[in-house]
Amino acid sequence: MKTICKTILISICLCFIAAPFASAIIVPAGTTLIVRTTHPISSHERVGRTFKAELDRDVMIKGNVLLPAGTTVAGVVEKSLGDRRSNALTVNITAVSVSGRMVPLETTGGFELQSTVHGASTLGVPVYRRGYSFSQNARMAFRLAQPLNL
Repeated sequence: MKTICKTILISICLCFIAAPFASAIIVPAGTTLIVRTTHPISSHERVGRTFKAELDRDVMIKGNVLLPAGTTVAGVVEKSLGDRRSNALTVNITAVSVSGRMVPLETTGGFELQSTVHGASTLGVPVYRRGYSFSQNARMAFRLAQPLNL
């Protein structure tokens, strides 16, 4: 009887220890995440400024939705026109919300947001616009550099 109780107790303990690992969900490296901004982003943002975005499409693996469209994503401005050494606005995503907690992620590189207005002409003289803003719902694509453990 003592041996049976001990075996049951060990089995219960192993279930509690192994349960989190058995349900681990992994989004593989190389998976593309399509996100859209939820607020405007200016080309003159401060480098390091954070922003929120949402997944624009479901992230599916083998027919299963691992991250539904609308999931919150955190991002950061990596380069901007506010930094005199940069000619572009580049952003990257840094985390995704899973069950109310932000899970860090790493991508293969930032996304360069480009102005759709490259130049204009006023009385035959080209005029270039140095500052621009990306409205809400700007779409961007990022590729995971590392597997994402949900």
